[in-house]
Amino acid sequence: MARPEVKLIKEMGYERIDCTCGMAVLPKDPSPEITRIVKKIAIEEGAKFSIIDTSLHPEIISQFDIKELPAVMIGKNTYRIEENTIRSAIRKEKI
Repeated sequence: MARPEVKLIKEMGYERIDCTCGMAVLPKDPSPEITRIVKKIAIEEGAKFSIIDTSLHPEIISQFDIKELPAVMIGKNTYRIEENTIRSAIRKEKI
């Protein structure tokens, strides 16, 4: 049985910094607490975890009819950031 994947859908920020090679662009998480919570739930439930950045993939919002960011996608369904809902959806995908 394949492990379900929890995809956190949110807009990441980017920061430009000067470095010895010139200019570097680094991702910056504007809401690291949300990322930590969702990742922790995914790991505890034995699911994979990834982030989809809507600034790089804006089509995801219309493709899955997402009304509010951040959101979580498990399988083909999207959910709000709520611990019990995410846990239930992961368990349902395992079946």
